Amino acid sequence: MRALGGNVVAVKRVVSPALVGRQDELRRVTAAVAAPPAVVVIDGEAGVGKTRLVSELVARAELDGRRPLLGRCHRI
Repeated sequence: MRALGGNVVAVKRVVSPALVGRQDELRRVTAAVAAPPAVVVIDGEAGVGKTRLVSELVARAELDGRRPLLGRCHRI
């Protein structure tokens, strides 16, 4: 919800059902975590798709049966 000129307007977030433009990154990070032990750091500016990339990664069939440990931190 967002206030706009005194009115409250519902904002709907649009998310593509397909990962667009990140197939190479997804392939590389999948290969890295498919060969444990592995630690992968996904870093970048706000809004570049880090969360989406990680969401796609944990849904990969190659990682079935593995438990991902996710962490977040704030840049100092």
